[in-house]
Amino acid sequence: LTQQITTRITETQEKIIFGVVRKTNVGVGQTITFDTVIANIGNSMDASTGIFTAKRRGLYMFSFAAPILNNPSEKPEKYAQIHVVKNDIRVFRYEDESRKTSGVDGSIAFSWMFQLNEGDRINLKLHGTHKLHGCSVEWTQFTGQLIHGN
Repeated sequence: LTQQITTRITETQEKIIFGVVRKTNVGVGQTITFDTVIANIGNSMDASTGIFTAKRRGLYMFSFAAPILNNPSEKPEKYAQIHVVKNDIRVFRYEDESRKTSGVDGSIAFSWMFQLNEGDRINLKLHGTHKLHGCSVEWTQFTGQLIHGN
């Protein structure tokens, strides 16, 4: 019993927190990968593939934000769509239908929660017609953390 209690206490104290960014453009149809790791406590995020793998069963909170590369010469019905993918299946999408016609001033941002099992994988894919913009001062950002292990 003592071992079970010790194991449970250790599990509840383990933290899973990540923050990754990309400082370069993302093309339409691409899985979003990241070139900079801000934090990867619990080592659940593989920035080079863009895949988060749950190391523990629990409730996770995620957030995503990115500037959108709007091209003034494109038709106004252009848009950016981020697909949230769990275990290779699109679960939902967020869409920016910005009709802006000037440079890089569109953006998309959202957050969500998932109840995940150990081994579940989360990644993001860009669809639509607009690229995501990246440079030294405008970053695509993806963050997440375990809120409650169960």
